Amino acid sequence: MVPTKHKWRSWNRAPSGVSAFTLALQMHYLDQMTRLENESRLSALPGLAPRILIIDDEPVVQHLFGMILSKDHYSITKVTTGRSALRAVSETQFDLIILDMSLPDYDGPTLMGLLQAKCPFTKILATSGYMSGVFEQYIARVAGATLAKPATPRALRDAVCRLLTLPDR
Repeated sequence: MVPTKHKWRSWNRAPSGVSAFTLALQMHYLDQMTRLENESRLSALPGLAPRILIIDDEPVVQHLFGMILSKDHYSITKVTTGRSALRAVSETQFDLIILDMSLPDYDGPTLMGLLQAKCPFTKILATSGYMSGVFEQYIARVAGATLAKPATPRALRDAVCRLLTLPDR
């Protein structure tokens, strides 16, 4: 990397001629374009901001998913157990549930079945750090979609937007 100066700003220039500043600017531009595309697709949805329930026993994942999605103007509720998720869906109608498939009190498929029985029109995005091919195919048929963790912000946003813009089952 060769340091270069441009007017008042300096940055490192990669051997290929692309600066780190240029790459960061391009990534920011792509992120903004994705957000605008998602917002324009979601603007066709009637009512207030779509409500999303995040069910995950890892506080870091909850925080990151919530932070990413709240920037896109979703209404976020977070719970850490299957019991609290069942309580939340009986009190509030959600547009989407992001469900971790390995919780301490419920296994993923059992909790998914209970959630689908309580709120059959709510879409479910199943997440796990341990998705195998066969398991992922099964869960994708039962849930609306799957997302392997760790996930990029763009993958999360795209999956959420895709599910929310699908017609009801």
